[in-house]
This record gives sequence, C-alpha cells and structure tokens, in this order.
Amino acid sequence: MAQTVKAYSPASGTVVFTAHNATGQYWNGSAFATYSAGSIASYAIAATSLGGGWYSASLDDAATSYDLRLRAGASLATTDPVVDAYAVVPLSQGTGANQIELTNGRVKPADASLDPATPTADFAAQFIADMTDSTKAEVRAAILNVLTYLNTSGGSGSGSVSDIN
Repeated sequence: MAQTVKAYSPASGTVVFTAHNATGQYWNGSAFATYSAGSIASYAIAATSLGGGWYSASLDDAATSYDLRLRAGASLATTDPVVDAYAVVPLSQGTGANQIELTNGRVKPADASLDPATPTADFAAQFIADMTDSTKAEVRAAILNVLTYLNTSGGSGSGSVSDIN
C-alpha cells in the first residue's frame, strides 16, 4: 500500500520528495536503506504539482517523515536544499492508540487508563510534557501544514501552535 502526502513550497523549480522510516532510513524506490551520499539520487520521489505551490507524492506506508527538496540538476544531489520537513501524522476513525480521531480531533493515548472520551487539561499537559523536542517540532509542523492547507483551500482553519513548548 502507499500513502499520498501533500506539501507546500513557495520555491520555484523542480520539487521532489524524500521519505524516511522510523529508524531514519531513506526510501530508494524499492526499500528503505541506510543513507549514503553516493545513493542520494535514488532517494528522489517524483512530486506532482497540484497548483498554487502545492505538491503531492505517493510514499511507502512505512514512511514516518518526508522532506520536500528543490532539485537543481538532472538528479537529486547532496547540495540540493530541503525546502521543508514533515512528519506523517496517522489518522484513523479513532480505533488505535496515539491516533487522531477524525470525528473530534482528540489524540487517543497509548495508556488505556486515560479515557480518550473525556480528555482533560492534565492529559494534554502530560502528553506534551512527554514529547521530545523533535517530536514537538514535528507536531508543530504538521498542525501548521494542516492550517495552511485549510486556509489556502477555502477552509476556515486558523490559529497557532505556540502552546506546544
């Protein structure tokens, strides 16, 4: 199976994606592999322009993060800049732990003793306190990407993520 992801780039030029799994390996077109500068060209995933600076790509289901890169030459090079980095946020109908429930936007905890049906400020504070700084940055980026998408696609999303510290 594959997952479709979308990203925004204000940069002009040839945009490509690179995908990574939970251990930081890069997708090379057929499998995840340990990063090697000499193999970087094989990590490029074609981006489809959706217009207005938005791009999409199909990633392997095991991808947990991806970068949007601006390719300068005929193939991806180590000197090509990363435009932005994203975390893959798993969405569900609320059946799994640590997933966002589509019906109400709450995050279900991995600890079953915390009742996801009645989230409290204490749960939210503890959930944020338990995050690493890199996870907080990934959550911030994911939320901002959703808000940006809603605002540019005619939705009514607004707000900030300054409270995730």
